[in-house]
Amino acid sequence: MAFTAEKAYNLIEMAHQRERLAHAFLLTGEVGSGKSALAAKIISLVNPAQVDSTANLFGEVEMPIEESLDELEGELVRIVRPRSKSRKISIDDMRALEKAFHVASAPGKWKVGVILHADRMGIEAENAFLKTLEEPPPDSLLLLLSDAPELLLPTILSRCVRLPLITAAGKREAGECGQKMLDVLTRYTRSGLGDIATALTLRACLSQV
Repeated sequence: MAFTAEKAYNLIEMAHQRERLAHAFLLTGEVGSGKSALAAKIISLVNPAQVDSTANLFGEVEMPIEESLDELEGELVRIVRPRSKSRKISIDDMRALEKAFHVASAPGKWKVGVILHADRMGIEAENAFLKTLEEPPPDSLLLLLSDAPELLLPTILSRCVRLPLITAAGKREAGECGQKMLDVLTRYTRSGLGDIATALTLRACLSQV
């Protein structure tokens, strides 16, 4: 089941409020599904910005502006990207992330590791990453982003909560397609599906859905 980025965030927010947040999420989906924006919102959820409770000149309390992944990157947030030339994530990149994760952070703050295009890790990098994935430090969160999750090792997939994302437009199209298929099945179920002619007609109709 695929979620819009908004729905996925609501689920994660609920888990965080109940103190049942998983330590690793795999955000998947095509380009434009909102993986990076969702990752940024999750980071802001676990490490919220300080809100100035004083009112401005108009008597309103100014809320913090949503920041992008690049803006959030820093001591608490480490982002691993494919190297520009090889387009691969190396074992050195993953070892650097593991080292950063074991540096103590301020009380109440989370260490967050974001791996962009996680499917571009080499085998050595994936194996090195497994140690962090299997034994995460306290108050740490790993966010893997990928549009080709099938390229990741099964051991990595099994240790992450997977959240497949879909665009709002894609969700509408899927709903319309599902309704068309339901209409076709209903129409031909009424006339019986036992003969070859009906089966061939049903196949032709479904191919147009």
